[in-house]
Amino acid sequence: MSAAQNCAGSDVYKSQIVVIGVLRELDFNDLGEKNNATNLALGHADYTVDEVITEALANATLSSVEMNQYTKQAGHPRLMNILAKIYSNLTGHSINSSTEILITVGGYEAIFCAIYGHVNPGDEVIIIEAFFEDYEPVTKFAEGKSVFVPLRPKKTDGELSSRDWVFSEEELSSKFNRKTKMIILNTPHNPTGKIFTLHELQFISQLAIKYNTLVLMDEVYEWMIFDDNKHIRMNTLPGMWNRTITVGSSGKSFSATGWKIGYAYGPEHLIMPMRIVHQYAPSICATPLQEALAIGYEKEYEQFNQPSSYFYRFSQSLQQKRDLLASMLGEVYMKAVIPEAGVFEIFDFSELAKRVNYTSEKGDTKDTKFVYWLSNNRKLQAVPFSVFYTKKHRDISQNYIRLTFARGNETFEALRRIVDGLKESLS
Repeated sequence: MSAAQNCAGSDVYKSQIVVIGVLRELDFNDLGEKNNATNLALGHADYTVDEVITEALANATLSSVEMNQYTKQAGHPRLMNILAKIYSNLTGHSINSSTEILITVGGYEAIFCAIYGHVNPGDEVIIIEAFFEDYEPVTKFAEGKSVFVPLRPKKTDGELSSRDWVFSEEELSSKFNRKTKMIILNTPHNPTGKIFTLHELQFISQLAIKYNTLVLMDEVYEWMIFDDNKHIRMNTLPGMWNRTITVGSSGKSFSATGWKIGYAYGPEHLIMPMRIVHQYAPSICATPLQEALAIGYEKEYEQFNQPSSYFYRFSQSLQQKRDLLASMLGEVYMKAVIPEAGVFEIFDFSELAKRVNYTSEKGDTKDTKFVYWLSNNRKLQAVPFSVFYTKKHRDISQNYIRLTFARGNETFEALRRIVDGLKESLS
């Protein structure tokens, strides 16, 4: 029997792939496309990209034959050098571009390499819920055990903010033990838009030091900060540089997510295992894309926090769109949890739910049924908040849906028509 026949028709073959078997963000993006809905499911911006990098990419591909060939496996030197310069300045550590940075296929590959490069069979990985859906599968691939600690809202009335979502210090402390290899923390946070506070980071850092635990910081939304909030880097806290891996995303930062270029930085002893995983997985990232992004970062370095900075202008535009989305959906009884950062906003739809009949829709949770109703009947696509929580903690999430505000004027005009139609039907 051939391998193909064995895979197709025999119970003898056992796949190494772990099937999680739950609804994912992409399932709802697909639903939106099927329904030709105004799609606010995924977070890529559809209205902007930094022209500095697109022009640099065109120039890079035409400038020389060499720029279209392989670069170094760990990353293109020009990009690694400017990232080292930026983060040396931001963290106060002198980062070695040759040994303490890895360029990856998107931020996701950096996360994959960090988990797979450090987690051994039986190791425990603490994941803060709500969480990016790929943390758990990669932990399973590495034969580790995911341990979950949920964020819960301190309040559900009055003005709501992402900062209201907090973890229980007692609950988090109880999850650390001698088997705890890693904790994964996403700040600014997807899906809530929360920026973890200095106190929260200090509390986690003390536990990490006590139990000799690695900290994987997913900071892909680090430049999308609103209302003069401050993003604090875990690796700047006392005793944390040597146990922290930090992940970033050039694609998200420059609104070029299709380029799929991310990176990780940290001490050499933590980056080296990741480089080995990278070497035998994608092996290398596209040279001209890295060259163009290096030029973009060089430009940003010259003008950080200035109105001419793309990061500054992108963040300002997102903040305006955040407020617009909150205002528009507020007209139809959906209450925004105002995010401090990022590209997503969650909404409490419980008041609107009292006024529409959605209970016959597909789904085993309240928010999933509502999202199907919204897509099928109002042609607006969101993501149920419960997909970001484990089944054990879904009671926390069932009154919320997540939408992105990283959309252009045309999308908001379509949303205006949807909101007006819904208002009319409710009157």
